[in-house]
Amino acid sequence: MTNVELLNIVEKKIANRDCLGAEILCKKVLLTDPSNYFALGFLGIIAVTYRRFNVALTYFKEYLSIRGGHEDIEEKVIFGIADVYAHLPNNVEAKKMYEQALDQAYNSKKIRSHYAKIKNNVLGAHLKNAFEAEDLAKFASENNYSLSTVLKDEELVWTTPALESMVFQMTTKCNLRCVFCEQHWSNEHGQDASEEIIRTVLDFVKANGIKYVGLNTYGETLISKNWPSYAEELLGAGVELGIVTNLSMNLTDQEYTLLSKFKDIAVSVDSADSREFKKIRENSSLEIVLFNMNKIRIAALKESRNPPPIRWVSTMTDRIVPFLKDLVYLANDNGVKRLTMNDLWYYNNREIPLKSIFALTGESFLDAAKHITDAMKLAEDIKIDMNFLDLEWDELFASKVAVEKVKLEQGITVDVVEKPIELKTFINTDQLNVKMFRQEVKVPEYGETRFCLSPWSSPRIYPDGNVYTCCMTVRDSTLAMGKIDSSNSLYDVLNNSNFVDLRAQLLTGQITNPVCLNCNVTQIVPLEILRSKVRQYLYKTNIYAPDVYSKEGLRVFIKALCPEQDISHCQDSLEGLTSFMIDYCAKQALTGNVIEIPEYDFFCHQIRSRILELCKGRSVYIWGVGGRYDELKERFDGININAAFDTSSEKQGTQIGRGIDVFAPDKIATMPPYPIFVCSCAVNEIRAKIKCLSPNAVVIDFDRRKFVSACF
Repeated sequence: MTNVELLNIVEKKIANRDCLGAEILCKKVLLTDPSNYFALGFLGIIAVTYRRFNVALTYFKEYLSIRGGHEDIEEKVIFGIADVYAHLPNNVEAKKMYEQALDQAYNSKKIRSHYAKIKNNVLGAHLKNAFEAEDLAKFASENNYSLSTVLKDEELVWTTPALESMVFQMTTKCNLRCVFCEQHWSNEHGQDASEEIIRTVLDFVKANGIKYVGLNTYGETLISKNWPSYAEELLGAGVELGIVTNLSMNLTDQEYTLLSKFKDIAVSVDSADSREFKKIRENSSLEIVLFNMNKIRIAALKESRNPPPIRWVSTMTDRIVPFLKDLVYLANDNGVKRLTMNDLWYYNNREIPLKSIFALTGESFLDAAKHITDAMKLAEDIKIDMNFLDLEWDELFASKVAVEKVKLEQGITVDVVEKPIELKTFINTDQLNVKMFRQEVKVPEYGETRFCLSPWSSPRIYPDGNVYTCCMTVRDSTLAMGKIDSSNSLYDVLNNSNFVDLRAQLLTGQITNPVCLNCNVTQIVPLEILRSKVRQYLYKTNIYAPDVYSKEGLRVFIKALCPEQDISHCQDSLEGLTSFMIDYCAKQALTGNVIEIPEYDFFCHQIRSRILELCKGRSVYIWGVGGRYDELKERFDGININAAFDTSSEKQGTQIGRGIDVFAPDKIATMPPYPIFVCSCAVNEIRAKIKCLSPNAVVIDFDRRKFVSACF
């Protein structure tokens, strides 16, 4: 195949969004012609498209080593190399590689302006820090902050007097020895909380109005001494309780009644076969679990109450996958409408009689994949929510399927479009150090962060008094965020330097905490998304904040929000104040300012309606011309839709409505900066893409189903 033929075929495949086919074609060419620089260049370009910059770096370096001394390097390759440099700003090799490409290429103004733009964007991202280290340290040392009506940036690093929830590990002991759990082989078999620690936590919960407490996610609360009296005390104080339990023990009628009052119960169930169940979870009994579940329901029905929702938590392994449909049927027959599947984690490389499905290869994996797909289809048909704990499980699973199919059918190893799965290095969890199968870890880039409220909203307290932020943090006492004791209250710990620093890392995107950086259960979002959500959360849970539903409270809030505005004409009317605030927020949104307001669900519809009114006769863009746009298009009457954008190659080049052209997303960078209305559920991902293409773009979120994506 000539280079020209390769170029034409690969470009057509990429244009048709068949990047996997393009990669396979390039790999086939390299099998017979390892020095084909066209194939290497295309592999690098495809890797950049999929944001696999380290992989792209490898292909581009090989490309340049073959092309060294030439003066006609392909322009697309130079653009790809520039993107690698931009996204690996600390990588010296990437910088050298880009400079080498520029030296060898013709002196194109377009290429050099592209490079300058990327360089400026990266530099600008460096400067967008909400906190300076010295100012933060000074503010923290004063330790006398107050939550104002509209929170200042520096106040976002503190928690509030009223936490949303808490997890209290009353014990880490367990009555089972599950073969995939550290307690199966460890000499340490857990610890009970002292009466002093329990009393401190319970008093804090009641005194601070905490709404929800989770009792254990590791260990077994129901074997803890006096747990019924503690649960009864919290329930009596109006606290909602949840629990993760194996339910493999004999319980009393009092315990059944207490559990029937819980808000939610998660039960460990892996197999519908009682013999296999017992082999996996030693000392357990499926029959006892099912009996206990029904006794809890009966206890609720006796008192004319609805039973609590019960979900099952399962560990996905090669042993249970062939019978996964049976588990779905059993769940349905027992009133369980939610199944949460976890991948198998490996403790210190110990040999265990189970395998993660991602450890399987070839036909073995594809057989397992069919069982999983069939079970998921069955769950969907009978309306059972079957979900996977890992945020990227769907992508992980689909990639593994594609990789194994290509390897079997064509003998090609795929490593760009679909990412190979491998056992990663140790990560820290509340069950000590483990390894798990993952793709290349995604970390936030400049202007991005993890969407996580845990350091503000839901601390975890262990039996020894140590306080952690979430389930992905460690139980190593030297790495705890703090410890409650006679000299440190929980409130003191929640606002110590460790917590303040972690919150600042998340709010600025300058994350150095390795657990947060490599987290596999939280989304990566633009900074303003997290900052907006934190501001709303802190305001909502601040017991001293004014009530924005009252005339007096809303007046105070508006004066803090925009002190320069004259509200004398409307301050005597709640309706007038509300109308003023909605108008102000809508106008700010259209200028690109982020306005975070409390009770977002209440005000957002009115703000969006006002935005549409303000846009009458103005030019805007639409992102997404699918079903969500069809639902909303009537609301855009009277607005000049200048153009539309969509990621679907089938829709690009077509027209919608009144002759409106649909373009590929990269066209945004060359068009006037009109407001962009996003008509899609994937708001966070689209916002990040738009900001990358046009940093100053005004993005308006019109997805009513995801309030976490608030743009005001």
